[in-house]
This record gives sequence, structure tokens and C-alpha cells, in this order.
Amino acid sequence: MGGSHESRNIPETDLLHNLDFVQKAIHEILGIQFSSSTEEYVIAAKEKLKESTQESVSYFTENNPLKSEAIAYLEYLLDGKRREGTLLITELIQQDVSIKDIYQHIFQDSQYEVGRLWQCNKITVAHEHYCTAATQQIMSGLYQHIFSSTRKGKTLVACSITGELHELGIRMVTDFFEMDGWDTYYLGANMPDNQLMEALIEHKADILALSVSLPIHVSKAVTLIKKIRGNNDFANLKIMVGGYPFLNNMNLWKKVGADAFAKNANQAVAFANELVNQ
Repeated sequence: MGGSHESRNIPETDLLHNLDFVQKAIHEILGIQFSSSTEEYVIAAKEKLKESTQESVSYFTENNPLKSEAIAYLEYLLDGKRREGTLLITELIQQDVSIKDIYQHIFQDSQYEVGRLWQCNKITVAHEHYCTAATQQIMSGLYQHIFSSTRKGKTLVACSITGELHELGIRMVTDFFEMDGWDTYYLGANMPDNQLMEALIEHKADILALSVSLPIHVSKAVTLIKKIRGNNDFANLKIMVGGYPFLNNMNLWKKVGADAFAKNANQAVAFANELVNQ
């Protein structure tokens, strides 16, 4: 089976022609300066399309110590059996499996797998939404287990960039900080810039964790970070970014003006502790 465009009956030639039209439109509307700077990206995209794409490999690997449980959990959710999924997680907690392991090896990997299955056209967007909503609800039931008794006296404010709907990842990151003894304020998705900046002041934030899931929203992160950097109230605030666009372009976090980029929740906590102790 080929890439996701083939599985949706979109001919590869259509996408190649579309890229040509995009480049032509940029040249005609914005001029040669912009079209010359975008040309390398269009060429790279065309080369990527021409690569023979094999069906992607499952995120449930042998490195996952809870692989069988993660597979069972996702199967429950894909079958609409949230109650059974909840019971599976409850049983693991009773067996003294750590919350961090459940988050990392079951919640995180199953969400990655859901994304892969959707890209391969194996499940619908309704399946994806159900799995995400069910996992969020199950996570909410675990909050009694995640609050660390030892506090660090450091504060995290976390949110998704305006316009984002994917917030499960940043919620998981926030919970990892809470387990590490940080005081956390998760502001959700669609937080307007001005209200976010007010919250940063109100909570005396040491770190802002900002999630961007869609490449088209990276420019919003640039605008927000510029606003923050231009305000003396945030002279000591450290900004950490994460999400799909930064995974695909390892230097992008520097270009948007952040202090760090984390691939996952564990790394985010480690980097944050380094940043505030510099």
C-alpha cells in the first residue's frame, strides 16, 4: 500500500502539478524574491512525493515494556469500549505500574498509532476523535495519582497555540511537570495571546510550554514569542516548544525564538529543570 494520498485515491501527478501551480502563483503574486526562496521547498516536496513510500511501521515496538497492554488498550478504544480501556488502566495502577510508564508507553504510543492508522486510511477521523477524547477522560481520572508531595517552587504555564485543536500531548507534558513537583497551569487550546501573557504574569511563570501541531501555525508561535520577548515583564521567562513541525525540522525551535525544544514529556521536564537552574 502506498502513501496516504494514494489510499484516498488522489493521483500523485495531481499533487505534483499542484506544487508547480503553487510555485507559479508565488512568482506571479509575490515576485521573484519570494519565489526563489520557496523554490527549494517545492523541489524537496516533489522529490519526497516521488520516493517509493511503504506503509509506515507500527508505533507499538518491542522496546515498549507495556506493548501488549498498549495494543489491548487501543483495540478497546477503536471498538468504542472506553469502560474496558479504563479498567485496563486501573488494573495496571493496582499492579504498581507507574503513572509515567502508563502515560509514555500506553497513552502516548497509542495516540501515535492512531495518527498512523488514520494516515494509512485504516480508521476514520471519528475513530481518532473518540480515542483522543476517551484518553483525555481516563487521564482526568488519574489526577489523584500525579500530584507530587515535594514541590520545587517553580511554575509552568502550558498551552497550545491559537487555532490548535490537538491538546492531548501538551496535557501529558503538563502532568509530567506536576509529577516532578512543579506548580502547573494548563490553559488548553485557543488561548488568545494577550490573555496568555496576563496568565504568565499572574502565575509568575518560570517556563512557558507551547505546543504547535500544524505547520501552518508556526507563524503564530513566532508572533507570540516576539510579543513576549518584547515585554520586560518576561525577561526571565524561558520558552519551550514542542509538536510535529519541530520534530520534522530540528532547528525550527531556534528560528521561532524559543529557548528549547523537547521531543517528549520526559525530555521537556529535564530541559526545563536545566533552564531554570542556569
